[in-house]
Amino acid sequence: ENNIDLMFRVVQDNNGVISSFDGLKMTVIFKNNALDAIKTSMQFKEIIEEDAIKPNMNMILYSNETLIGVVGNEDRISIITISEMMIIASKIAEQMNYININHLATQEIINNLDGENVFPYRFIGKINVAYSNTPLRLYEFTGDEYLYDKNLYLQTKDIFEDGVKNYIDGNFGQA
Repeated sequence: ENNIDLMFRVVQDNNGVISSFDGLKMTVIFKNNALDAIKTSMQFKEIIEEDAIKPNMNMILYSNETLIGVVGNEDRISIITISEMMIIASKIAEQMNYININHLATQEIINNLDGENVFPYRFIGKINVAYSNTPLRLYEFTGDEYLYDKNLYLQTKDIFEDGVKNYIDGNFGQA
């Protein structure tokens, strides 16, 4: 199997549905299960072995009300999805390479885990988004493929998150 076939199988095995795929970008929908989305994104990282691709493989996990429509016939079906968060996620994706982070999740994903997450993450800050008075809280997931980075993130998680909180609160000296 090639990488694309493996990725499609991972989505199916984790109860996801591919909403769109253009060879470079994939949108996958999961029904009310943040852990399935996280497992899929971590497994994607395992599938892609090329060192040139991994650092540029950006993943954004979010939870939001989404309008879904199915069109077509029994020979060809297409799923159409519309969501405010999809627009926001595309804007975040444009900036991910600048901040050197490629695996993000929103607060809603973290809230929906219900304590069952087995993958480490850390709070990295808030961004203001259009159409909302509440900033969007972002978290970074670390995977197993970069063991040094993962161990460093785990060891410094509390210090890092305290620094981010102090920075956001304007306590720059303490940050």
